[in-house]
Amino acid sequence: MSINILYDNIIFELQKAGGISKVWYNLILRINENKNFKISYIEGKNVNNIFRSNIKIKNEKLIKDKSLPLLFRRFTYVKNNNFEIYHSSFFRPIRSNKNVKVVLTVHDFIYEKFSSYWARKAHVLLKKRALKQADAVICVSENTRQDFFNFYPDFDKKKVRVIYNGVDDEFKQIKKSEFIQIEDSTLKKDNFLLYVGNRGHCKNFWFAVKLFSQLPQKIKNFKLVCVGGGNPTKNELNKLKKLKKYNNIKFIKNCSSYDLNNLYNHAFCLLFPSIYEGFGIPALEAISSGCAVWSSNSSSITEIVGNDYPFLFNPSDWDQAISIFNNMLDLDKRKFAINKGIKRSKIFSWEKCANETIKLYKQLYQNG
Repeated sequence: MSINILYDNIIFELQKAGGISKVWYNLILRINENKNFKISYIEGKNVNNIFRSNIKIKNEKLIKDKSLPLLFRRFTYVKNNNFEIYHSSFFRPIRSNKNVKVVLTVHDFIYEKFSSYWARKAHVLLKKRALKQADAVICVSENTRQDFFNFYPDFDKKKVRVIYNGVDDEFKQIKKSEFIQIEDSTLKKDNFLLYVGNRGHCKNFWFAVKLFSQLPQKIKNFKLVCVGGGNPTKNELNKLKKLKKYNNIKFIKNCSSYDLNNLYNHAFCLLFPSIYEGFGIPALEAISSGCAVWSSNSSSITEIVGNDYPFLFNPSDWDQAISIFNNMLDLDKRKFAINKGIKRSKIFSWEKCANETIKLYKQLYQNG
């Protein structure tokens, strides 16, 4: 059995880095190894994605996307050259025929819940058009699946399934040092909090900064190390400079997976007060690395760390968040949470994610 599959790599043009392109990258690496599939890829010529640069795809497998600018190609249909399975990385429809089976992955509902009017309208237009073709919908968490049914209650529930993301092998426990050097920052083990993600509304960055600025006096020398989201803007810097602990806030500009794992291993905890996550990759990376997680209990995060993880708080409850942090100062409680997180992380893997996706492709093909 050889199934002709077309992968639409448009996410590698839409993101230089980011969670969705990371998921797509890991899926490609493993799907490529399956001898039952004959895979082709369609992508534009202006790809500048850190994950795509690590994938080797033979020229004969690449289909050049139209010469239209990306802004327009996002809304155009992909040409169908008699493929049997089509899977787009970000809601692009295909010029359909009766033979092609369309798979759609839904990562979250951030646009529907939090975006501005026009950004939401454009995204919903793309999503609705893609859903009209979808023979199967993959949701990356149960929370995302429930959101899906809230927004699309009439969609055939039998077509929707949860396939969890995985975690990269680089994120693991390592031998710890008393100090580590990341860029121009010297960091002491267990003497800094780690923030990973952009600084948008959903990530609750300013709540994180406020929590850090109000830490108990006995740990006043702690630092806050921020990874992701690019350099802070002038407005952000001006706001940060008003804080007494401004000099203890560090931004890491270029953080490799090796450096990030090093940070997870040496941090006192990951500070992850997110309001909304479709999945929550940083939380999974952290627990895989043996890092305690001081996190909100919102959206899909409890699916990652477990409902009974001891260091979760309501992302709008200041007193609860501070109380939870005081619990983290208990070494026995931290050790318990770390061991619980390591065990929990074993549930998730990119191999499992790929195998369940492969199983879905085969089911669609066999059902004709």
